[in-house]
Amino acid sequence: HSKGVKMVIGPMGSGEVKNVLQYVTSNKIIVASPSSTAPPKFIGVTTPEEKKYVFRFVATDAFQTRAIAKLASELGIKAVVITYIGNAWGKGLDEYGKAEFEKYGIEVKEEVEYPDPPPADFSPYIATLENAVNDLLGKYNKSEIAVVTFSYEEVATILAQTSDDSPLLEVVWIGCDGTAKSSKVLEVCDKAKKVKLYSTLFAESKGDAYQKLNKTYFEKFGKSPYSYGLNAYDAAWVLALAYAEVYDKLGKYDADEVAKLIPTIAEKYSKGEYGVGPVSGYIKFDEYNDRATGNYM
Repeated sequence: HSKGVKMVIGPMGSGEVKNVLQYVTSNKIIVASPSSTAPPKFIGVTTPEEKKYVFRFVATDAFQTRAIAKLASELGIKAVVITYIGNAWGKGLDEYGKAEFEKYGIEVKEEVEYPDPPPADFSPYIATLENAVNDLLGKYNKSEIAVVTFSYEEVATILAQTSDDSPLLEVVWIGCDGTAKSSKVLEVCDKAKKVKLYSTLFAESKGDAYQKLNKTYFEKFGKSPYSYGLNAYDAAWVLALAYAEVYDKLGKYDADEVAKLIPTIAEKYSKGEYGVGPVSGYIKFDEYNDRATGNYM
């Protein structure tokens, strides 16, 4: 901001969005996060006006938890124990997740919060989870119980510190976007395979625009772009188009006009009206400037 930057792609995490919210609002800096998913109240927002300059190009965890609960139901799960990191993101997933599990008639036996940053020793939290699973085993079959982990890559540490004879390794684990495609989980591959660790992730579009970008990206890096990278790519286009339109109209940059215009620009961009199309699917924002469209895989 001190260097004159008025629009930012990021931050990535909900905790970071929460931390910068007051500053960007006071200074009218437009930020577009590609991956912050905590529901508005968990980043300190109570009204849409308080989030006027903060756009999130991914659906909130109110969407993701529906997908997670549906997955659990389809797996035949009847009871879960939840562990989650104690930040805005983890708390949001826990609150919304519990409500969604209960809609499917899935019992939530225990909710175990651990601190952020994560501890080096997870043994007290593992013990609490083990006690809860042991209690559930008196009522349900192993195949009907799951450990739900609303975590980042520290899930690998949790698995590593879980003893081989633990009841936690006899039931299915369900993760989220924080554990999806984790390279650290490969370090405990045997345990991860044993518990399966199903994880949800915001799904990218497979349309023509994605295919073109993927081809270029793959030729350069030897892999496909990550889901949240696609959101960032679309965010850059939308912000640039909104900036250009306001500048053409007023002859100068105006944060309020750009913020007002972004939702409309996003939908026009999604329809291909500018000669380019989105790579992350159709983009529509809700009243809080959070993405209200998309699927999970």
